[in-house]
Amino acid sequence: MILEIKWRFGDYPRLAMTKDRIIYQVPFFSGRNDYGWREIKEKYHCGQLMYRINGKWVSKKKLNGSAYLVDEKIQGPLLPEKYRPFNNLKTK
Repeated sequence: MILEIKWRFGDYPRLAMTKDRIIYQVPFFSGRNDYGWREIKEKYHCGQLMYRINGKWVSKKKLNGSAYLVDEKIQGPLLPEKYRPFNNLKTK
C-alpha cells in the first residue's frame, strides 16, 4: 500500500499525515528496538481532542503550528497483494 503524504510536522519529524488526514508514525530505530508503522489516533484528554505522541499529549493547535506541505509517496505498512508471501498458494 502506497501512502500519499501531504503534510509533515517540523517539531515531530517521525509523523506524516496522508491526504485522507490520517496521521502515521513512520518506522524508526531506537537503540536495539525497532518500531514499525503506527497510526496515531485522536483521544479526549481533559475535555479536549489531543494526540498521544512520544508519551506526551499534543494538541491540534501545536501540530498546525509546525505543519508544512510536502508531496511524497511512501510504501506504507501493508505490502501490495502481489508481494505477499502466501497470496498465490493453491490449496488442495
